[in-house]
Amino acid sequence: MELIARPKEKEKIFITASAETYEVNKKKYILATYLDRTDERKAQKKIVASEKKYRELTERISDAFISIDNHWNLTYVNAKAQELIQKKKEELIGKNIWDVFKNTISSSTRGKIEGALKKQEYVHLEQFHPRNNIWIESHVYPSPEGLTVYFRDITQRKVSEEENQKLLAVIEKSPGFIGLSGMDGGGIYLNESGRELVGLSNEDAISNYSILDFFPEDSRQVIKEEYMPIIFKNGSWSGEGYLKSFKENRNIPAALSAFLINDKNNNKPIGIGSVAFDLTDQKKTEREILELQNKMNAAIRIGKIGYWNWNFEKDIIDWSERMYEIYDVEPGRKIDVAFTKTLIHPDDLVMHDTIIDTKISQRDNSSFSYRIIHRDKSIKYVKVQMEVTTDASGKVIASQGTAVDITEAKEFEKRLENQNAELKKTNSELDSFVYSASHELRAPLASIMGLLDIIKKEKGEPETINRLEMMENSVMRLDAFIEDIISYSRNKHMSLKCEKVNFKEIIDKALQDLWYLKNTKKIHISTNLKTDCEFFSDRRSIAVLISNFLSNAIKYHDKTKTTPSIWIDVNTNEEKAVIEIKDNGIGIKKKSQEKIYDMFYRDSTDEMGSGIGLFIVKEIINKLDGTIELDSKPKIGTTFTLTLPNTYPNN
Repeated sequence: MELIARPKEKEKIFITASAETYEVNKKKYILATYLDRTDERKAQKKIVASEKKYRELTERISDAFISIDNHWNLTYVNAKAQELIQKKKEELIGKNIWDVFKNTISSSTRGKIEGALKKQEYVHLEQFHPRNNIWIESHVYPSPEGLTVYFRDITQRKVSEEENQKLLAVIEKSPGFIGLSGMDGGGIYLNESGRELVGLSNEDAISNYSILDFFPEDSRQVIKEEYMPIIFKNGSWSGEGYLKSFKENRNIPAALSAFLINDKNNNKPIGIGSVAFDLTDQKKTEREILELQNKMNAAIRIGKIGYWNWNFEKDIIDWSERMYEIYDVEPGRKIDVAFTKTLIHPDDLVMHDTIIDTKISQRDNSSFSYRIIHRDKSIKYVKVQMEVTTDASGKVIASQGTAVDITEAKEFEKRLENQNAELKKTNSELDSFVYSASHELRAPLASIMGLLDIIKKEKGEPETINRLEMMENSVMRLDAFIEDIISYSRNKHMSLKCEKVNFKEIIDKALQDLWYLKNTKKIHISTNLKTDCEFFSDRRSIAVLISNFLSNAIKYHDKTKTTPSIWIDVNTNEEKAVIEIKDNGIGIKKKSQEKIYDMFYRDSTDEMGSGIGLFIVKEIINKLDGTIELDSKPKIGTTFTLTLPNTYPNN
């Protein structure tokens, strides 16, 4: 039983008493024991008081607090914990923690909490709970009796950290210079672009630099005495200046801005922020624009170009000084549409107005010209280039453009037209004369050749016959020359005619016409035609080409060879014809191969020739839009390869 003793003038004594009977020699006795529990009761009382105080403290703290025994049952839950868990303590005390939080504690988090109790080690946790969209931070303290867990909602802190990280990433990757210094000017932070701009590496500690170190020495005094006081007084300053390059010996033009950074709680300044953007390219562009503007102004002055702007709403036209000179108008006079029409030649007024209306409606920026009348009644020509300006809705609100006096150019153009007409007339008369004269010359030459042939047939001295043959050769050469001139004149004015080409007929006809050339019968001529695909072109032009090449191959055959030969190959397809004329004649010297197409050029004087044939050939090939290739070696032979397009009707 529990007893309380009250000794006189002493504290109460808490006693636990027990008694039992026993018998000795048939006598009964009572054995009583008394245990003083006073200290124990005092200790219990202190424990209860401590627990009460402890619970009062846990209820007052801002963190949520729970205690868990060794069997994972909740033994205590404070008010803040009830608020976060959203359950009353009556629903939680004595419940298994894994049952209460089965949908919110992940397996990895559970493993860490179990490890804290098992290893008796403190654990710190941060976990996102997607169901409630919150972040929870937990501090787990182990003891032999269980776990004490303090936890809090850190969602706002996490959001702030995320925003700060984003802001830091933006700052770090910003193309501009972004720095932070203390109120004393000491460096705290500089982003990557800023380091690159001023030539500092990532290894360079910003704390070793002050804000003034980033500026040229000659501007530091101004910054310190003028700009810094403005920043402290007004909170910010911006303008243009120069940054110092630590890597290169140069100053960097920059747009500068500095501002105070204030504490969020007390709004007192705690640092200075700096932002700068490199203006090197901008300054270079500005210089280029200025130079271009100067060049344009010089061009306007030198080219005597006037420019104007027409405001449709106000019906006012602004003229440059040069416009007054071009139109012969008193400088400074007010210009409007009605007045400009009095300056235009009456015969060009309708045309002028029609063109202006068309350009405005169709947004046409092409140039046009018309006549104007000066005050002295002289007529001038002007060339105008204009463009229109529209508002956001597409309505035309203005036009602007340039005007230049082209009177001299127009007069020169007329003179040139007259000269060209006169030149065409002269060329036509000259061609007619050459053609007629050539025909007239061939008639007596034919008579002479006939007389020489008759005389040769009469009996005469060998020496006389030899001289007659020499005369005959000279006459034949002259006749061939005249024939080439006639051929050139005919081909020059001949229009192309697309028709089917029969290469066999053309080659046979050419060989038949060249029978008179010496040693023709001694030359072996081989023809290989692969012309299954029909070929269309100007038949007469191709006949002239083949005749010229065969004539040259015969004239310049190698008399020292036992079998002088000519090979003719023709291949046609839907796109082109390739004509190859090859011989084993005397060949063409390397130095002459680039000149053989020149008029009157002859590589050899041993055989008759006018030097016009290959010139005519080149003209015809160009006219037919074809190509020619030459491969020739002296004493070996020559190969000409012609490639001509097939003008097949369906091609």
